Amino acid sequence: MTATTKSGMIKRGDLILAEEPFVYTVSGNQVDSRCSNCLKSLQQDDNNTKSRCAACKYSRYCSSKCQKIDWKRSHKAECPGFKLLEERGFRPPDHFFLMLKILLKSEEAFEQTSICEPYHNSPRRTYEDLIFHEDEMRLSKDVMDYVPQLRLILAKYMGIDDPRDLPSEQVIFEMFGKVKCNSYGILDDDLITCGVGLYLNASVFDHSCRPNACQIFDGARIFIRATEDIADFSEVRISYIDRFAPLKQRQDHIFEGYFFTCTCSSCSNPSKDAEMFALRCANPKCDHGIPCDQRAYLPCSACQTSLAPEVADATLLTVANFSKTLDEIAKKTGDLVEMRAAAATVERSLHPMNPLLASLYSTLGRVMPPTDENAEEFFGKAADIYRHWLPSPAVDPLMGWTCLEAAYESRSGDPAPSRRYLVEAQQILHITHGPDHPLCRKLPRF
Repeated sequence: MTATTKSGMIKRGDLILAEEPFVYTVSGNQVDSRCSNCLKSLQQDDNNTKSRCAACKYSRYCSSKCQKIDWKRSHKAECPGFKLLEERGFRPPDHFFLMLKILLKSEEAFEQTSICEPYHNSPRRTYEDLIFHEDEMRLSKDVMDYVPQLRLILAKYMGIDDPRDLPSEQVIFEMFGKVKCNSYGILDDDLITCGVGLYLNASVFDHSCRPNACQIFDGARIFIRATEDIADFSEVRISYIDRFAPLKQRQDHIFEGYFFTCTCSSCSNPSKDAEMFALRCANPKCDHGIPCDQRAYLPCSACQTSLAPEVADATLLTVANFSKTLDEIAKKTGDLVEMRAAAATVERSLHPMNPLLASLYSTLGRVMPPTDENAEEFFGKAADIYRHWLPSPAVDPLMGWTCLEAAYESRSGDPAPSRRYLVEAQQILHITHGPDHPLCRKLPRF
């Protein structure tokens, strides 16, 4: 599998792009537990004080090597501002750090092209090539009120006192737009967001809730790989968001995060989407799903059983507020009985193949204690749901990770299930990550 360097057919598994970020930052909610350079998780049995930057006491590192690299790249310039943040207990949003890092770059850096492997036949891009949805952003009162405040806060942490030395509001507005519309959440091998990065060439790829390519990371380096055969480079699509969320949640996330409305085939068919995120039929003997739209108030098309109106109301609310429900369940990790009871309530409401249950099962699998044998079952159920909805063969990083976790959590004593999941995970991850990715190199060989 090699980098695609010219127009024409892109094969499934081909590396489309590999690129270093223009700027990146560790996620604010993980700054105490991640290396600010390589983004690796710091050891839990270490209080991390010895790995802190002695000057700002904000940034943390897994080694002196990483600290030296980060100091040379950007931390020397940003350290005084980070010191103020730590002293005042101020934890701004991630886009603040990206913008601060951009403002502290030299003028020459803005003329430099992206650091990436050549691909297709298009030129490497610079910061000035980044585009954003300016008209839509100007229509947002929240954005237009926020930019002047953001400008002053950035100046404060850059040590700028004279307003005449501040970048103009137009410069800050454009920078905010470029960061908002072009940055990627950086995921670790467990698909947990550990940072945010701005990638000059990776920003060319459009979004679809039915992607044909995926983005994965090794530290802060991004890789775009084809998950399907693609006729031409111009047709490459990735998903900026969770593709297994209901239509309204996807649309809200896209517009709030990127200021555009998705019109992909999934978003253009609300009826099919409602069938995908179906409710459980009131008839326990019926395995037909009840669409999560106005059809929830009609008799089941298979058995003619109707949900009570109040049950339909409550279940539709569960779908609409599922992220909040999932967070509440995850917070119950101290009481497994209560957590399972809350999860069972959701299971009784949703159809067994509803993708929201896959999110539920993955969450439960993550928080189960190491001695709990149910983790394998939860990850296995999640894999079954993803496999049901993904085009065959089911190639998706989330599917690969779920199968891998199901294999690792297998404690039944029978090696067959573990081997089956591991083989499937290996087949998927070799496409989504590539055989040379550190995660794939750690997989057993069959």
